[in-house]
Amino acid sequence: MPVLDAGQDAQSDRYFLVMPLCARSLQREIETTSEDLRFNNLTSAVPAIIAGLQEVPDITHRDLKPANVLFHDGSWKIADFGIAKFVEDSTSLETLRTALTPAYAAPEQWNGERPTSATDVYALGCIVNAIMTGHPPFVGSVDQMREGHLLKRPPSIETLPANIAAFVAQMLRKVPLARPTLKRCAQVFNEIPLETKKASSSYTALHAAAKHVATLEADAEAKRLEAKQRNRERKALFNDASTILKGIYQRLLDEIRRSAETVRLDKAGLKFGAARMVLDPEPQWYDGFNKETRVTGHRVEEVIVRSPWEIVSWSIIKVSSDYSRQSYTWSASLLFADKKDGSGYRWYEIGFFQFAGKQNLYSGSDHESAPFGLAANDRDLILALGSGMHSVGVAYGPFPIDGEDEGRFLERWIDLVARAAVGELRPPDMLPITNFN
Repeated sequence: MPVLDAGQDAQSDRYFLVMPLCARSLQREIETTSEDLRFNNLTSAVPAIIAGLQEVPDITHRDLKPANVLFHDGSWKIADFGIAKFVEDSTSLETLRTALTPAYAAPEQWNGERPTSATDVYALGCIVNAIMTGHPPFVGSVDQMREGHLLKRPPSIETLPANIAAFVAQMLRKVPLARPTLKRCAQVFNEIPLETKKASSSYTALHAAAKHVATLEADAEAKRLEAKQRNRERKALFNDASTILKGIYQRLLDEIRRSAETVRLDKAGLKFGAARMVLDPEPQWYDGFNKETRVTGHRVEEVIVRSPWEIVSWSIIKVSSDYSRQSYTWSASLLFADKKDGSGYRWYEIGFFQFAGKQNLYSGSDHESAPFGLAANDRDLILALGSGMHSVGVAYGPFPIDGEDEGRFLERWIDLVARAAVGELRPPDMLPITNFN
């Protein structure tokens, strides 16, 4: 849209623009046009929008939407470049975050990143969707639209020819560099006939295949981005979990040290009389699943085994003592997990024992001494947490150990250390343990 005049009002001190009066906006056209005439809007408005963006290649509009496309002097024109800045001068992240309309904002705008011409291409893809369906690809609350633009696959436009629908899906790719350029958009919307025509069966099949492939690619991208977002969230959870557990363990050490002057701390952990306690390893990251190699006949395949809990981090706490010249270790797994019982993510303590075979309760070997702790990526831990029968069972727990339950955890392990220090730490009389809290 041309600007006829501009200035600053002497009375209000506000800046103003003088522009021609336009007949209507594309938004109003979308709201009032019947379905059978939507193709006319597509063929007239979209090439005009592309041409308008190409007129100013050094400027990114940033807020391209149907309400900013106006019909003037016989053609559609882009208006409201008021929030646009020259790309090379775009330095304010706050400006980038606020200059967006949720229904048409590209993923990079939601992430507070610098917009480029690919940002306008994404918005144009949303406009095509609105023209052909009556609404942009993602609707609902602001949070729902944000999730859609960042993670979800846009719905396919069934009213478009398969090849054009596939191209629009490319315009709506989440990664800016993966989107087509404005030049290519101009070629597609100007040179490919958009009206419905009778085509040979081979071209019909090819266009359908293109649409199918575009859908598969969009699904794959959405899954990849969802996994990436989930991984970011899990990493943040892990960092918090690690800090929480280290704090709990440090308070346990402090309580024991305050009670006895002979307590020594070194890299191997706490040493007190005949007792040695250690948190080993320190909180570890868990990616959420284990991979197993299974052989069926002549076939070797890799199978993913998932835990019934949503585990993010893990560690093992151990206290050992010499008893009757035999080394005995009591250990337990510490898991930062969501048990999916409505409690959310918490740290839990859980001990395991071996069901089958002869048990040597005084052995230092993990799967023989009892109770023992297991790593989160140990297959036995995953199976023991499940509902089926397995050779490894739960010896005690799971007990929450953070927040309001931290005191009980400290008491349990202070008692274990005290008994170990004087050689009175004994294996449990019965497994699983029924009177341990």
